[in-house]
Amino acid sequence: MTPSSSVNWSLIGVDGTLLCKDEITGSPSVVVNGVFSVTESPYERTISYYTAEKTPKRIHDAEYIDGGFCTEDLIPVVEKEQGITFIRKSGEEAFALNEYALGPGDETKHVQAVNAYFSDGLCLYKNEDGHYGYINTKGDIVIGEYAYANPFSEGLAVVGGKLEDESEDDLCFEVIDTKGKTVAKLDVAFNPDNVRPAVYSDGLLFFGGKVFNRKGEI
Repeated sequence: MTPSSSVNWSLIGVDGTLLCKDEITGSPSVVVNGVFSVTESPYERTISYYTAEKTPKRIHDAEYIDGGFCTEDLIPVVEKEQGITFIRKSGEEAFALNEYALGPGDETKHVQAVNAYFSDGLCLYKNEDGHYGYINTKGDIVIGEYAYANPFSEGLAVVGGKLEDESEDDLCFEVIDTKGKTVAKLDVAFNPDNVRPAVYSDGLLFFGGKVFNRKGEI
């Protein structure tokens, strides 16, 4: 079902209790950790964030044009003509993620996009060159960078082509843990069909037409 901006929406709890009735105008998102967003102007894509309670409260003053979900008490948001910022559930700005350098003397890169949520304490980002890495909840880059990467799930992430070793035309895929350590090599040949979201679920990974366990075994 696609939310409509032409009706008012209500909130119910997981037990079916009505929290508020016809209080929400616009197109609401799902509620994550007590916060939901509302696209209030579909033509200009103005997004606001609210607390999920009997009287939903707007948690910020700024107007956002894009944003994700509340995880680890952090929400990635974008103001018009601004970079990516992470705000807290209180609406307070936690940190901005615009430009970075991996080390002293390294070239400064611009962050182009981030994942909509944190998982296992890490958030996937993509830079201006189309390369990927991970930040922690302080906004520090702790793992990177790869030609291909996925969000973490169950403490593991599928990545491909660590930049100093591989080219994007000859990716080798592997599984890393939240410290960036390789825990398994995946027996998958590179082809364009492999470049799609791939995460572990119940200890198993479907990737490249094969099913792997946490050790990378088929």
